[in-house]
Amino acid sequence: MHPVIDGVMRRLVQATADQQRTTKQHPLQRDLAAGLLPRGTYVAWLSQLFFVHRALEWHLGRLRLGVPLLGAVVRDHYFHTPALASDLACFGVGLQRLTPLSSTSVLIEVIDGLAVRAPLALLGIGYVLEDGKNGGRQIAKRARLAYRLPAGHGVGYLDPYGEAQRQRWLDFRVDMEATGFEPEEIAVIAEAARLMFQSLTAIMDEILAVERITTRRAPAM
Repeated sequence: MHPVIDGVMRRLVQATADQQRTTKQHPLQRDLAAGLLPRGTYVAWLSQLFFVHRALEWHLGRLRLGVPLLGAVVRDHYFHTPALASDLACFGVGLQRLTPLSSTSVLIEVIDGLAVRAPLALLGIGYVLEDGKNGGRQIAKRARLAYRLPAGHGVGYLDPYGEAQRQRWLDFRVDMEATGFEPEEIAVIAEAARLMFQSLTAIMDEILAVERITTRRAPAM
């Protein structure tokens, strides 16, 4: 029987409801979920997520050793930078060729600042990214079909846990509740989660804006 989840997780859901809805209804996310996202847009999205995860995971990797509440939640399997690098390699994209968009750079600066001022806020960032794995198996199946990918290639980030997805998410929720955050700590985590949803929306907006500009500039055949 699963434990009752309340406290910090319920607060996160309530505090981010509007931002989460906006993010999940974004055209990029809708098309990705439907298997209709153009290949180049998918690669652009993975590329920007690579920068975000690299920044977040660098801080979490070092801070969890000295911040017990971080160490109680952060597990190695929440580090998805290797999967992103592998997925990008499947599309022939070398990491040295990647450049963060301005909106991505802003988010990285926010993550860097939170790591100094309020390390627990990084759990709010991580919550948003882990929550995004729910439903990832179906999205990965559609992406494999859309991009004609061999099994196990190009969608490792979308579906990192396979059959263990449900258990991984339950473990995250249980660990978050078990830490016993103070109300002011929960408020900090929730605010970071709200900002993360907003930042992801801004990144998706910029990806689509760049693609529109590129399309207009493309020479007529």
